[in-house]
Amino acid sequence: DNLSFFAADVEKLQITSDGRGLSEFTAHAWGEISCQGTPALVVGHNVSSITDHATGRYRANYSNSSSTDNCVVASGQNNSYYDEIYYVDVDQSTNSRAAFSCTRTGTGAGFFDTYKMTFIAFAT
Repeated sequence: DNLSFFAADVEKLQITSDGRGLSEFTAHAWGEISCQGTPALVVGHNVSSITDHATGRYRANYSNSSSTDNCVVASGQNNSYYDEIYYVDVDQSTNSRAAFSCTRTGTGAGFFDTYKMTFIAFAT
């Protein structure tokens, strides 16, 4: 059974039977990915696995999919190089994963395996 909290007859927070908190102000998923060698999840919440698609291209697979198309994902820079650019996208067809890519602007075109990537995802 889930536990719900309401304000003015609108559900504001739901605690699920598996202990997750669902609301507009709680993160749906977050994590840190080590990208050197075989990519791996260092630490995270609601992430079941990491998929390595190609050089500089990764995917975080959620343990529990989002129930909505309203999802925003942000990613952080590792500060190893000043010219790294991160791209983040959400697969809206299933809401079950976030895709990450990294490229560098100064030393050559194409994707680049960075040291680590961090991300956070919110879903309403």
